[in-house]
Amino acid sequence: MTDLSPSKGVHPFDWVDDIIFILDHAGRFTFVNTFALKAWGKQAPELLGSTFEEAVPEKATQELKDAFQHALMTQQRTEFDTFGLRHNAWINVTLYPHHGGLIVQVKPLSKHAGATVPADHDLLTGCLTRAAFQGALQNLPLPYVVAIIDLNQLKSINALHGHTGGDTHIRRCAHALNAALPAETILCRWGGDEFVMLTPGRDQAALQELLDDTNAALPQPLPTMEAFSVGMAVREPGTAYDRAFAIADEHLQLRKEQLGGGTLGGREADPFMTFSQELEALQDPGDLIQHALNRLLNLLDFDQAAYAVIDDTETFFSHQAHRDDVPMPQPALNVRVPLAEPGMLHAVQRLKTTVWSTDYQSTAYTLPNVLQQNVKSGIVTPVFS
Repeated sequence: MTDLSPSKGVHPFDWVDDIIFILDHAGRFTFVNTFALKAWGKQAPELLGSTFEEAVPEKATQELKDAFQHALMTQQRTEFDTFGLRHNAWINVTLYPHHGGLIVQVKPLSKHAGATVPADHDLLTGCLTRAAFQGALQNLPLPYVVAIIDLNQLKSINALHGHTGGDTHIRRCAHALNAALPAETILCRWGGDEFVMLTPGRDQAALQELLDDTNAALPQPLPTMEAFSVGMAVREPGTAYDRAFAIADEHLQLRKEQLGGGTLGGREADPFMTFSQELEALQDPGDLIQHALNRLLNLLDFDQAAYAVIDDTETFFSHQAHRDDVPMPQPALNVRVPLAEPGMLHAVQRLKTTVWSTDYQSTAYTLPNVLQQNVKSGIVTPVFS
């Protein structure tokens, strides 16, 4: 195995003209290459031991923070493109799992070299901003079709793949729409997961067919679930835009109720039903475990969750999740420790059934290192292969 930990002298990454740094399992810098130090105007002692957000706050966008957190928790290679506001250019960010932490590489995208996003276009999708759209619709001749497009189950995509995965899905849908629609169509990103388009003419059927074909070519967010839902209406001469928009929005809500992608009768969809659908969308066992842990924190209102592999007299955490304001569970991922008695893990191995406590400090399963984490309640359930 190649050792990529920092050492005296020149590190191999110091020869690379890209920003490269290494984060440990807690998201703190353990190494920063020479190119990154020059680009950020920093010295290594200013960064080492600090998180990215603490050490380089002006570059800590929410997209980067979400990506780091998701990759640290899942230990999966993650890659995405984003628009770097500081350099006014597109960059590629690649995150490689490394001993429970991450190797991060940031490099400019030559295919977008010199490309910028105009001020009246959305940075993520390249569509018109809401303000620019409001101006453009004043000059579009009547009649035209108003279509509202809402991405289905974006929350589930964010839960499955992190906000970086959600942004990738939004960008992919926007690019597919831009590529398929007639050149005279005006497309706007209206909100986080909603787009509005104006297409000259009255032919809703032709536009619907075009959008159906686009929908069919996009990845499904969940099994049997379309990528997006559409509602549309025609704005005729003498009809106020707000009225056409309201009719299109009503049709959209009816469509989402038919698909089960929205609220039903004013009630939110059953979270356990959504959880089940999300698990069906996963193929890799590691993805399934990680997503289950993330979701269970919210469904059961716990602060930490971990998947422990018991190997005879030893155990280790292969996956873990925690709320943002809660420290990482200890020990770290993939660190083997003895299966301690009389802990809850040991009891589950022996009894082959679920063990829980609503007052951990008074239970028979208390362990000193767990008490130090101020645990109030816990549940451990066996998973049989």
